Amino acid sequence: MPPQSSQLPRIKRTNALGLSWSTLLVYSVPRWGKTRLTRTAKKPLVVACEMGDRRGLGTLSDIDIPFVPCDTMEELLATARALSQDREIATFEGEQFETIILDSGSVAGELGLDSAKATFGYGDYLWDATKGSGKDPRKAYPYMNEKMRQLMKIFFSCQAHFIVIARESVAEEVDTEGKSIRYKVPEFPGQKLPYELPGWPDGTLRGDVVNGQRLLRTRTHMRAVAGIRAPDNVPVPEFIVPNTADICEWMRTWDPAILKRLTPAPPKPINAPVVAKKKEVPVASAS
Repeated sequence: MPPQSSQLPRIKRTNALGLSWSTLLVYSVPRWGKTRLTRTAKKPLVVACEMGDRRGLGTLSDIDIPFVPCDTMEELLATARALSQDREIATFEGEQFETIILDSGSVAGELGLDSAKATFGYGDYLWDATKGSGKDPRKAYPYMNEKMRQLMKIFFSCQAHFIVIARESVAEEVDTEGKSIRYKVPEFPGQKLPYELPGWPDGTLRGDVVNGQRLLRTRTHMRAVAGIRAPDNVPVPEFIVPNTADICEWMRTWDPAILKRLTPAPPKPINAPVVAKKKEVPVASAS
């Protein structure tokens, strides 16, 4: 029996999508300055799950940035649900926010794995705790993947820009000739999440340093994934300036004026070294 008309979704048009909130994954090596991206965000709230009393936010301690500390996957999910309740603007404890930053997604994945350990009774050390117990530790990873999907889905539905920060790690594969290939990936637990999660947001950007400048790569480089979903008529430079508010607004509007601000200045030419001319020694004429 075909579904009733009330159950059918309605057709929409891609050219009538209008403005929407931006979703981003930003990853880089430690100390590149991922947390500093919060400084340029518009009305941010940090969902902080890094370890320690300062939650890895020490570089922001000179400014007033609100954050919500989360120590478990359950707390992360509860925070995301609370932020998604208001369908006009993301709201938490009566305060409105335009940018939500998960710092970091790498630790959020680890909290998902901790939740799996508790659910299946695996103990602190997954493989050692299940050795000889008849329990399969591999069950923890699909559970963790599903928890992360739930978390991202809820955050993506919030009426605010959403940015996931992640550390950079190294993946290794063997090609058809048996040669080992190493390349950079976002750091998440398990085999699937480092490859799946970069495809979920509208943009995945990788932090880099080029000619002494902190920049964000927008294209995959040496298999390290990066990219932005942009219309074909929108030029996307290979590198953009790490200004969070401008990036999010540009991805909403594709305004060329914003893109101009995001485009890095060309490197200054290096002056060629000045070589001193040799003095010409006059040749004595024959007498």
